[in-house]
Amino acid sequence: MALHRVADFLLLGLLVLLALVTVGSWIGEAAGWPVNSLLSAEGLRWWFSHSHENLFGTGTMQVWLLLTVWGAVRYTGLDSTVGAMLSGRSDRPVSQRQRHALCVSVVVWMVWGMVMLVWGVLPHGILLSATGRISPSPFMRGLLPALSVGTLLSVLFYGLLSNRIHRAAEVARMFCHGMSSYADWFCICVLASFLWGCVRYMAGLV
Repeated sequence: MALHRVADFLLLGLLVLLALVTVGSWIGEAAGWPVNSLLSAEGLRWWFSHSHENLFGTGTMQVWLLLTVWGAVRYTGLDSTVGAMLSGRSDRPVSQRQRHALCVSVVVWMVWGMVMLVWGVLPHGILLSATGRISPSPFMRGLLPALSVGTLLSVLFYGLLSNRIHRAAEVARMFCHGMSSYADWFCICVLASFLWGCVRYMAGLV
């Protein structure tokens, strides 16, 4: 609950800052300061034409991927199993089914990782650049989504084999658990991204 209160405070603070930046840019331009007004005709055109990249840029996609992966890990209880095995506490026993599911999950992740290496690291890999370089290349640009997909697959296998997931509907819940649990923090990232875009426009950096 304390974290949710912090999130509410941050959201409110970002909204206040956005309002101040918007009005301040208009006042600053009227006063002759070297700033671009967000309320001018040009500023409004910028708002509309760049709204998508401002809302979902500056790392928001990466945050969404990480929240989805972490939510899946929490939903299946994989974090508790790994924590119990690492701590070795007798009051948190790990069943044989969970150990087997964890082993299969690790194997799935390793197989996925090997496929990624073959595609993006070895010579003549299909995800290398046209000149055969690793960076920049499609492999590097899609590395985080690829790692996220591989992790989600391994977590799914753990959930199925550990009997944590029984029905197809629970698979959908696993993928949505992160966003439903941390939606307020994702909204903070989206609003912060938009605010950063507005500040850059006001300062003439875009």
